[in-house]
Amino acid sequence: MQIVDYHVHSAWSPDSRMSVRKALNYCRENHVKEIVFTEHLDMGDPGQIPYLDLSSYLVDIEASKLEYPDIIIGCGLELGMHPGNIKATETYIHPYEWDFLIMSVHQYENIGFCDPMLLQRFEKQEILDKYWNAWFYNVEHFKDFHVLGHLDYLLRYQPISIEEFEVWTEPKDAMLKRLIERGQGIEINAKGIKSLGRPHPSLNILRRYKALGGEIVTLGSDAHSVSNIARHFDTISQYLKEAGFNYFARRDFEKKEFYFEKLCIENYAGVNSVNKSFLME
Repeated sequence: MQIVDYHVHSAWSPDSRMSVRKALNYCRENHVKEIVFTEHLDMGDPGQIPYLDLSSYLVDIEASKLEYPDIIIGCGLELGMHPGNIKATETYIHPYEWDFLIMSVHQYENIGFCDPMLLQRFEKQEILDKYWNAWFYNVEHFKDFHVLGHLDYLLRYQPISIEEFEVWTEPKDAMLKRLIERGQGIEINAKGIKSLGRPHPSLNILRRYKALGGEIVTLGSDAHSVSNIARHFDTISQYLKEAGFNYFARRDFEKKEFYFEKLCIENYAGVNSVNKSFLME
């Protein structure tokens, strides 16, 4: 099994200073054989204006592929979606071809889900309703993505319990079923380990996705610096096994289709890990 990371942000994202080549040098030195750059694009977010220069970004990635032929390099985006920016996002990205697209939810209407004052401005149930409704709407009306990113992102920033968040409803099942029907999946995102003590999303969500027939799960660090590329991948691999998966998904960028690789946790020996008490969930 090769070490692969399908969620990395370089300096093309507004919240990273890591150059593409610095990331690739790290990959070469640390036996990361495949990396996908997934730069932020949140249309409608004033903090991201001017928006990512897609043509220049693509030129940079194509040049890096020539310089690092020993590494599989994917060119992707993390799309911060909400019901108000679907058409604008489609228009902005469609002139180009993408290897891998993550759909995430960071905000909805006047709510930024990472806002530390959010619970002082809105009732908890209103926040939960808006968060899930954004996901439901996005999955139903936006089809140009491959996986859902950090599906329980809200819990990274808000003091909402997992029990409150995971009250299960038919619309949540319908959303997961729609992913499965369209050949889309969910990522295991290592960044949750820092704030939640476990990866995103919760084991219960992963188990439900699998119970409904879901198979496509990708591995991503959500790294914004070299020290986090492929970090804790032994942990997220074990987490995925605990959810009932023996394989993870990779993407053939030429054939534009997913394929599966067996999980081999021992391949990540030496990669920084954490206490795995979350496996008792």
